[in-house]
Amino acid sequence: MNQLLVFARRKTPERRAVDLGEIVDDSLEMFQERIVQSRITVDKTIESSLPPVLADRDQLIQVLINLVMNSLHAMPEGGRLRLSLARENSHVRLGVSDTGHGMPEETRSKVFEPFFTTKDFGKGTGLGLTVVKGIIEEHGGTIAVESVVDEGTTVWIRLPLDEAQTAAIS
Repeated sequence: MNQLLVFARRKTPERRAVDLGEIVDDSLEMFQERIVQSRITVDKTIESSLPPVLADRDQLIQVLINLVMNSLHAMPEGGRLRLSLARENSHVRLGVSDTGHGMPEETRSKVFEPFFTTKDFGKGTGLGLTVVKGIIEEHGGTIAVESVVDEGTTVWIRLPLDEAQTAAIS
């Protein structure tokens, strides 16, 4: 139900210079107990001296929460969760990968459609990735999903760097 409310009343992002590494850390912290209980190993690779992005911190935390939650659901028997951050020209690339059950192409091609879900009735609204995509696009970014059945899924997000902060650092 929370996803439905968020979907219905998306707000204009309040953008400021944001450290994506901190957002990754804060988001993972929220799931620490579940990660341990589920026997999931977390690998985090964050490029050093990564410039900030101009973003709404709360919305990007919501993005990470959705992606990490989906990964955890895909690995009920344990597995590996990988998060990576790297500069890619004038963007930052965020990768969230899991070694879960993966998705066939038919499913992967629908994951951003509103109300599409693979979860049992009552266990998901089908809005999580729709909201994620909307937030990323509102921030001038892109999102893509790669998935292989029985191997896992990777979500790639590209967000533009905060040009003013990047110029000041250079």
